[in-house]
Amino acid sequence: MIDGRGGETLVLMWTLSGVSLLMVLLRMYTRVAIVRSIGADDYAYATAGVFFILYTVFTHISALYGFGQHIHTLSVDDAASAVFWEIMCQAAAVISMALAKISLALFLLRIVVVSWHKIAIWTSIISLSIISTSVSVVLWTQCRPVNKIWNRERVEGICDTPLTPVATTLGSWCVVVDFFLAIFLWLFIW
Repeated sequence: MIDGRGGETLVLMWTLSGVSLLMVLLRMYTRVAIVRSIGADDYAYATAGVFFILYTVFTHISALYGFGQHIHTLSVDDAASAVFWEIMCQAAAVISMALAKISLALFLLRIVVVSWHKIAIWTSIISLSIISTSVSVVLWTQCRPVNKIWNRERVEGICDTPLTPVATTLGSWCVVVDFFLAIFLWLFIW
């Protein structure tokens, strides 16, 4: 049974996933059936959509174990399972977020012709890929052994790699890349 804020979260997540899936399907239909040209940006966009749906599925599974409730109200086993699936959520979200921005950058690469424009866009793609990969690696390696991350009550080990600085860097860099791509689109292309 889903209690606490888990149910509200799932309604929101499944609604957003439905809208996202609709957008991905409409884009793919347009690119394949109407334009008859599909590119790397379309594949990145579709893959980002898949990872967003995985994010929602993992959130749902986590909610079944108690996500959305205070952790002290859960059994040790349910708390460990809820945290494990929440970590899976975070990994899927990091990948989805990066791929969505990379999709836009790849689209811009299709239409720019000036060399420094291409270099600037590739720099944003590569830097976002490096930071996103770093967050994913730190997410899964912050504790030794790995299962200490989600089972802190029963597993002996050490958690000495702080996730917050790396995740904050990713979040900040995503905002920078968003503004860069939006401003780039308006100032240099139009």
